[in-house]
Amino acid sequence: MSSRTAKTIIVNHLAAPGHRPRMKPLGRIDPQLLAAAIGLISPWNAPKWIFKSERLTGTHSIRWDKLLNDGSRLTDNKSKELLETARMFLAIILFDPNDMFDVNSHETAINRAYTLTGIIDWLIFKGLKRLSDISPVDWEYLKTNVSKGLPSLAGRPNRQKRERLSASRILEIFRVFQHLRDFHIVIMDDGSRLLDDGLSFEPFSSPNDAIMLARQLGAETGRTRSIPPATALHYLDAAIQFVSDYADDIITLKRRLSRAGLETPQPSRRPPGTTLYTLAKLLESNLASQKKSLWVNEGQVDRTKLAYELGVSAPVLYAPKHAELIVRFERTINQSSFTKGEQEASSLLAELRSIPNPELTSGRSSRLVGMRAKSLGLPFTGRNGSASPWPIETVSSSRHGTRSLEAAINDLWSAVFIVIGAFMADRLSEVLEIEVDCLHHGLDGDYLESSIFKETNAKRGISNRRPCPKIVTQAVEVAIALGKDARIRQDSSKLFMAENRNGDSVPDETTIRQRLETFGKRIAVPPDELGHIWLINPHELRRFFAITWVWYFELGDGLDALKKHLRHVDVETTVRYGSSAYHGEVLGEEQREFTHDMMEKAAFNGLDLAGPAGRRIRRWFALLQVHISDPAEMADAIAVQVERKGILLHPTPWGYCMWWLGAARKAKCIKDGKLTDKWPSGRKEPNECGKCINFATHRVFQPFWSSALHRHRRMQSTAGAPKELIEAAVDGERIAGLYAGEEDDI
Repeated sequence: MSSRTAKTIIVNHLAAPGHRPRMKPLGRIDPQLLAAAIGLISPWNAPKWIFKSERLTGTHSIRWDKLLNDGSRLTDNKSKELLETARMFLAIILFDPNDMFDVNSHETAINRAYTLTGIIDWLIFKGLKRLSDISPVDWEYLKTNVSKGLPSLAGRPNRQKRERLSASRILEIFRVFQHLRDFHIVIMDDGSRLLDDGLSFEPFSSPNDAIMLARQLGAETGRTRSIPPATALHYLDAAIQFVSDYADDIITLKRRLSRAGLETPQPSRRPPGTTLYTLAKLLESNLASQKKSLWVNEGQVDRTKLAYELGVSAPVLYAPKHAELIVRFERTINQSSFTKGEQEASSLLAELRSIPNPELTSGRSSRLVGMRAKSLGLPFTGRNGSASPWPIETVSSSRHGTRSLEAAINDLWSAVFIVIGAFMADRLSEVLEIEVDCLHHGLDGDYLESSIFKETNAKRGISNRRPCPKIVTQAVEVAIALGKDARIRQDSSKLFMAENRNGDSVPDETTIRQRLETFGKRIAVPPDELGHIWLINPHELRRFFAITWVWYFELGDGLDALKKHLRHVDVETTVRYGSSAYHGEVLGEEQREFTHDMMEKAAFNGLDLAGPAGRRIRRWFALLQVHISDPAEMADAIAVQVERKGILLHPTPWGYCMWWLGAARKAKCIKDGKLTDKWPSGRKEPNECGKCINFATHRVFQPFWSSALHRHRRMQSTAGAPKELIEAAVDGERIAGLYAGEEDDI
């Protein structure tokens, strides 16, 4: 039995050094038992593996019939040993019998298995038969040329968008090679190996070697370019308008539509769930009659014939919800024990009969197609605003016009998604998994509960409760009202369960992407500095808060919805959970540009910075003006000093922290005396910042300090308050009093 080695760390970016595995006896693992353990619902030898998952989104399947460079497929007889190795490789990653590492999800493991199939393609191109045939010379060649990509090394045309792979992608390939070594050297109690075929030598002498080589070989891709600040603010301003100003009217019109109950034309597409219902009825009929069907052959379902019977394509039957029923059906008809077979059949029949008919539950009578507008009081105009959907003239959208109730409802869903995604910084899949009872009201404000799937392999994720600003609370309440009817019909608790032309469902990534693109076009997003219209993707919402936070106080002044709803108190609440959202590399050029912009405003546009750092900046500019009179030369001198000293302004809800190479020497937030060039990433406190030599502020932050002043006074007058709390409130009142008044008095 092999314990965890240092080399295993590079294949597990989540594992902490020093972790020791569970030491348990191992013997050769039965593939069928292993299949059950990893949630595999298709047969072990199937050309496509499908996994059972509790999540609505993500990758839950893998195809093994990869077309290799020599024209054969991985599932062909000549590659059966390599195919079995690949299957065991994926199963070992998911099951982890030696407790080597944690894997986030099926998606992570499947991506590594696909990487292995690329390695196998290269292996066959080299004329090798087994992974253990790879020699150190072969490995050195691959390491040197891996940046070209595995398909290129296997003799395929290079179709990459970049000339070289990124460092992170190269490191992932290195991880798979390290897996092949680690799994192969584990000797189990019966003398067999955890993975029969694998790498016969150590690919790296230390984890750092792999990391450094990947960085050296990889292309400098940097981070995905952040959405321009002005564009992010425009999207967020429009989304907040929809949630706060237009939602009530749109929901009222939608309720009128539901009450009207007018007849509507049937859509050409079948509602979601039709195939599942039809499949259930077909399987139920076969079990009940026990007659032989053409699509059953020797205890196995011929999916091609079954698909023909159902009127769908065969790949549809590999979807998890369909495949699970088919596998259970096969298991039932193949039971050798009569009693057990009867029990299995009875259980399966009960489940098949419980599957609802979507024709009866899809709620078509309330859909938005072909409704008469006059019965709903259209055209309708509500509260005015820069992003308003008014006037709403028709019920359903068409190519002839977009001023419809259907379009307004879709835009309202998009706005809800933008607000929650931007402020909570959740991933797309995590936002779509939010439950309808996600809001919790605490004494210090509202909290939103969601599930985190990244960095955990829990099937349902790990519940995470975080403070949220009031606009997020409002967005959740809008979603609850919008999706009420759909949730009742589908007996669902998902916040984003919505009705659409083809039934009720939680939207997938493609739908979200299309709706965000349409939303951007409707709100007339301004072009960026290159003249391009920036249409957001779902993953960019995680960067919204970072960029909005940096630029809000400077660029957001003209956006009414932001001024009204993104108040300092709400932003402070958001910062309590989101410090990592606006720290680090995600700020990139935005923060440097912001620092230069603020310095130039202070030097030339009369921005009167206050506070200890603000006074220092003013004195510095006064000295510069003595020696330099030309504004252009002065701007250059400021830029040189900012770059040379590494000055960056870090926004907080109460002002700016001016951080530079020597700032740590007197920073109040550094307690242990450890000097660092990096800005401390821990939570900041306004009282602490207000006394720090690196703190600067100006008039736009006075609302925060006025609010803080009143809050500290209330704390002092609270009956029975602890002595420590009173002392902290007195100190807080003194600091807030300095900055709540006119800046000239500071």
